[in-house]
Amino acid sequence: MFDNTNKSKLSFDKYLSMKSKLIIKNYSEKYKWVDTFLYVFSWFGNVVSIFLAFFFIQTLFYSSFKEVSKGLIITIGIVIFLTLFELLKRYVFSLFSIEFIKQKFKLFKKDMIVFILGTLLLVSGSFYLSLNGAKNFVDNQKIFETETKTLVSTQNDSIINFYENKKQEYITENQKLKSYNDELRTKLVGASVRDLNRYQIIIDKNDKTIDKNDIDISNLNKEKNDKTSEFKNEQSDILKSNLIENNSNILTFILISSIIELIIMIGVYYDKLYDFKTIEEYEETVINTSEFKTWYKYNSILELIYSSTKNVGDKLPTTDSLIELMKISNLQVTKPEFERLIKLLYNLEIIKKDLNRRILNKSEQEGKIFLKQYFKIN
Repeated sequence: MFDNTNKSKLSFDKYLSMKSKLIIKNYSEKYKWVDTFLYVFSWFGNVVSIFLAFFFIQTLFYSSFKEVSKGLIITIGIVIFLTLFELLKRYVFSLFSIEFIKQKFKLFKKDMIVFILGTLLLVSGSFYLSLNGAKNFVDNQKIFETETKTLVSTQNDSIINFYENKKQEYITENQKLKSYNDELRTKLVGASVRDLNRYQIIIDKNDKTIDKNDIDISNLNKEKNDKTSEFKNEQSDILKSNLIENNSNILTFILISSIIELIIMIGVYYDKLYDFKTIEEYEETVINTSEFKTWYKYNSILELIYSSTKNVGDKLPTTDSLIELMKISNLQVTKPEFERLIKLLYNLEIIKKDLNRRILNKSEQEGKIFLKQYFKIN
């Protein structure tokens, strides 16, 4: 019959298990792992924040004090400074979170203004250091520009050398031809008609060759200029692309760094909120219950008994004496109430009868444990 009505085909044990996990769990059990994860992750965020801020402080320090050489001592000093700064930020923001929660999210009061400003200053300083550090960590603009400038200069020298060598062949040939033409022109004076014609033909031919070589030299110069301009433009485009990617990386790291700083604050804040909620929950479900109040009163009376009767086997004071002690200690307990406690102590074997005497049967530590277990106080 049950199989016909149980459409979900869920076993009763499975139902109880699911209910205990999803519904019955209290706040501290439900969100314990959230608190643990955020708290641990916030410490990881502190480490990353120190790592990123290190690059900014290091660059700032060496650019401000150029006469100081780089060394291990400076590096350790920067790391110690940033670590102390992060610990101070955590501590102050932790106090801020506690006050914020205690005041029920209403902090803007006159006596809190200075504290709020101090907290904001520390948090802003941490943001500033880590964001600038993230920028310095991934910013390769100077490297790209230097590499491009060096590559263009090297390639230009290579292109120029190549074309200068090619031009030199024509320049050398022109120099030889011009020198030869000059010799022939000196021979024209007093030469016979036959030699005159022959010399002139050679001179004209050489001039044509010189003109052709000049054109080739001009073409080579143009080709050289085109090649250098083309390579420079190509590298300029590559540099622009690299700089765009570089700027994108900077923005990404700044965003990541901002998220990390927020995670630190969320982790610290939620840890305090979790503790506060756990305390409230404990007070509501334990301390404010009649069982806890009864245990607390009985435990106080038991402490009075042990203060007057130290050792196991010792005789307890009379009821009237103990009631008088309770009045002196401002414990408001009636005689019937006290008798109920005595009966409970007998049942728990914390005290026992020895002939007509009431004596201690358990040590103070054991007695308190038995009483706490009876009332199920964790």
